[in-house]
Amino acid sequence: MDQLTRELRRTAKFREAAISDMRHAVSCALTTCATMRGKMVRQYRGQTQKFLASLVKDVAACRNATMNHIARLSSARRRTASQLRSSLRRQAGALAKDTQELRGALTRAREQMAEYQQGALAAGREKLRKDMARFVGRAHADRIKAREIWGAFRADRAS
Repeated sequence: MDQLTRELRRTAKFREAAISDMRHAVSCALTTCATMRGKMVRQYRGQTQKFLASLVKDVAACRNATMNHIARLSSARRRTASQLRSSLRRQAGALAKDTQELRGALTRAREQMAEYQQGALAAGREKLRKDMARFVGRAHADRIKAREIWGAFRADRAS
């Protein structure tokens, strides 16, 4: 029995030692994992910072190139716009002059048309007056003839 108790004690100690070693191994594994995770985080952070610094440089270079391109284009645009403005001013002046000449010609044409229409209207009135005078004269002559005929007819009847 003594031997069995010793065996049980030895087994219990072995088991406790095994559990303790397992706990220690788990603790070491967790510590190693935490350390590795920390290293990975630091490496990732470093790589991220390098990438962001590189990206900032690239963006600045692109921005500078774009600004230089815009400056060149805006300078060319200003030159072109200035040329267009002066050309448009010349064209507007020529157009205003042509418009003024056309207005003068239109005014003269209206005056000539009004004179022609007044002359035609006066001639039409004169012709109408003459035609009416002829018509009234004929009507008067017809009335006089009718009276003569009627008078002669009455004289024949009375006799």
